[in-house]
Amino acid sequence: MDENVAYWPAVSARKRPEWFTSVSFEWEVPEALHEAMTEMYVALDNGLMRLSAAGIRTAFDIASELLDIDPSLTFAEKLDELVSTSRINGVDRTRLETLTEAGHASIHRGWVPKVDDLGTMAEILEHFVFRTFVEPARQKKLDERSAKLRDAVPPRKRRRPKK
Repeated sequence: MDENVAYWPAVSARKRPEWFTSVSFEWEVPEALHEAMTEMYVALDNGLMRLSAAGIRTAFDIASELLDIDPSLTFAEKLDELVSTSRINGVDRTRLETLTEAGHASIHRGWVPKVDDLGTMAEILEHFVFRTFVEPARQKKLDERSAKLRDAVPPRKRRRPKK
């Protein structure tokens, strides 16, 4: 007789990025994206393959809307708009197109992604979110701290020329 063992709460299937679990993350990205990614991780932790793929695609969709991309556009048009506004480059576009197509296949064509497939999808999303939301917020904070430091450093004393 086979046994099926379940744990509650579920064992984490994917380690969250350091920036996602830090307190500052919630200040670096809008709440809607944080909530969507939290739900995505819960689906991953519970082995909900189709829902995980749909959640990853949905988190991307929410992120693009937060970047003022028209939600009525198709995913391909959203990606084109992200490229034309220099939010992503061509490599990122190809990766994100693969992510959205995998989400479509899971939702509309009955495709069940494997654990490795979902890991790749999550990594693509995490990379996009980090580069688009987290990194710019951290750069802005660093610029602010740098300006304070610049103001705090005493000016160099001029040397007197030797005679």
